[in-house]
Amino acid sequence: MRRKALTAAVSVLTVLASWVLTASPAHAAAPHHWMWTDELVPWGDHGGRVDFWPVGDNFTLCDTRSDGRSTRALVGIGNVELFELKASGAGQCDTSNLNLAEGECYRVSIYLMDNGEEVPGSVDYAAWRNYNDAKVNC
Repeated sequence: MRRKALTAAVSVLTVLASWVLTASPAHAAAPHHWMWTDELVPWGDHGGRVDFWPVGDNFTLCDTRSDGRSTRALVGIGNVELFELKASGAGQCDTSNLNLAEGECYRVSIYLMDNGEEVPGSVDYAAWRNYNDAKVNC
């Protein structure tokens, strides 16, 4: 009985070790940038979130609150706007699928819209470098 239990335990540990050893190092170390809209709310949740994964060059913007507002994100280089993402309705997202220049610094802003107007105090800014192997702000 002990021998069967020991053999089973060794088999489980062998499988677990093989999963850990065969995991992709690039995936495990892949950088991920994110930020939230910057409005101050008493309950602490934000209306929107933008994520950037350099591996795959994907920006994703999500509306995170049922409040009748929509979320916007602008992505550019320097003073040049490249694209805008829009999401309206809690859980709704918009994702870019572009081939972005490796090593370039992308300027990102996120904010909320209400009845066609930017919600005061909701805007946040960041600048993220498109490096596939390191999380770098610029």
